[in-house]
Amino acid sequence: MIAAGEVVERPASAAKELIENSIDAGATEIILKIEDFGKKLIEISDNGVGMDKDDALKAFEQHTTSKISQENDLYNIVTLGFRGEALASISSVADSIIIETKSKDIEAVKLNIKNTHREFENSARTDNGTIISISSLFKNVPARLKFLKSDATELKYITTTFTDIALSHLNIRFEMYHNGKLLYRLPNTTSAKDRIFDIYGKNVAESLFNESHFDGKSYQITALFCKPELAKKISTIQYISLNGRAINSKIISVAVQQAYQGFIHKDLKPHYFLFIHMDPSIVDVNVHPRKLEVRFENQDQIFKDIFRLTRNSLENSTKLDTGINREEEIKSSEVRENITNQGSSNFKSNYIYPKNNYSFKEKGQKVNDLVNFQNILNEAPSFNTAYRSTERLNNLATSNLELETNFKPFQVLNTYIVFESKDKVTFIDQHAAAEKILFEKILFGLGDIKTKPMLVPEVVGLKNEDKALILEKADDLKRIGIGVEDFGGKDIQITEVPEELEDLDVRKYIDAILNNNEDFSHLSHVYAGVPLSSELYYLVAITACHGSIRAGQKLSETEMKKIIEDLPGLKNSQSCPHGRPIRWVLNKSDIEKNFKRII
Repeated sequence: MIAAGEVVERPASAAKELIENSIDAGATEIILKIEDFGKKLIEISDNGVGMDKDDALKAFEQHTTSKISQENDLYNIVTLGFRGEALASISSVADSIIIETKSKDIEAVKLNIKNTHREFENSARTDNGTIISISSLFKNVPARLKFLKSDATELKYITTTFTDIALSHLNIRFEMYHNGKLLYRLPNTTSAKDRIFDIYGKNVAESLFNESHFDGKSYQITALFCKPELAKKISTIQYISLNGRAINSKIISVAVQQAYQGFIHKDLKPHYFLFIHMDPSIVDVNVHPRKLEVRFENQDQIFKDIFRLTRNSLENSTKLDTGINREEEIKSSEVRENITNQGSSNFKSNYIYPKNNYSFKEKGQKVNDLVNFQNILNEAPSFNTAYRSTERLNNLATSNLELETNFKPFQVLNTYIVFESKDKVTFIDQHAAAEKILFEKILFGLGDIKTKPMLVPEVVGLKNEDKALILEKADDLKRIGIGVEDFGGKDIQITEVPEELEDLDVRKYIDAILNNNEDFSHLSHVYAGVPLSSELYYLVAITACHGSIRAGQKLSETEMKKIIEDLPGLKNSQSCPHGRPIRWVLNKSDIEKNFKRII
């Protein structure tokens, strides 16, 4: 009767199931500890109701649960877990599990599980609650271990899972550690915006309008929407919680996106956080093995209500931001208060619903082939392998540009520089060319780049793991000319930049470093005799990208000539650091063939 399936695909899956069990047990404090990105150890400790000896033993039997007892319970689910699959699945793929638990007025229990062997030990635990430690996940299925993604990616899955759950349960204090290092300490709160601040930092929290509310007969919604001007094309946080469970819902996502039409460009996506508290009898969570998807009984009405809530919030909030129509603000507040007073609910829930007001999607894919020096020099090496085709490479010019003495370039579409030379027409991508020129200038000047102190250091707020990642790169950034320091809390500060990059948009630059689409941790490079790690290669590339002339930027003839004249001096003038071609050459014969002058 359940949507059975594999629920433990990666360390994050196991962590999710254990944390949800702790919440169902009524815990108000939950601590997650992992080692080696969850592959060596996953440990959850809580102060929930605990278990007795019989329940501790039964919990690891397949399809055994204390959360439902009959078929009809599937149509009124008020707990996060209910299938009885998770612990049995984890025990089948882990090397060993230790569970230590105590329930009120009952002797503490400690149980060791290894394969099919079960052994009880004496426990000194005196406080109620449970600790479950999973050692060497997937040791019994090495094929699955082999196909996990990079360590950084797996850690991001775990942290995203952890923060998604924490966002839905404000009344619980959460902590998370990796290899003994604290990543998150989230105190219990009554404000979703406070928890968003604790997880995502100041920049995200301040991008959100105040809470919006909808109160109906069978569901209530608390929402936080981002300001239209801060919508992004990628790396948006779109978080939906239903009865304390983070979910994906196309119906809700489309409703919000459509409501934003007219406020943001069609290609951009907003941040938003939606907390829905719904009568469990009108929603089916028994759809997906990992309970990520749900089926609503009245999906058309939900779509309309989400759309109206989003639209009204945007209209009222953007008016308030510009100081328009204060009188309408007061009326809107009165109307909302009347709606709230008239709304009724005929059901109860064990969840504490946030009355004050992400999920990241993993981007990109791992590159499995090595990029060697010859590729970098000769094959227009690509961080996007689509540009490696022979057909595309055949359209590139030879290594030397042939220039007439008095060549006159011109610009088309404010993006491409065009000039004629010796029966050829050459198109230059101005951004790719300027990027590659700056890339080599930085690369060959590493550690000796002239910098300029910032008059006022730029302070950037980050998530804990993102701050740690940037500070780990501080030495490499220093070699590039970027001064990075810890500013305390969740903040870093940029103190200096290369002289040639004095107009660098620091926030976009840091965001680009954090949102690297591909993993190159296993690669190394030698560029024109300069050995550099893949990490340093990427940092130099992204620095050059953000410090260069952009597509769409109007250039003078002098600026265009400077780019063209600098290209022949490059070690590789075929492609930009990311592998896109810099130039495209049309021979006179190609043009004449196209016009049928020659056959």
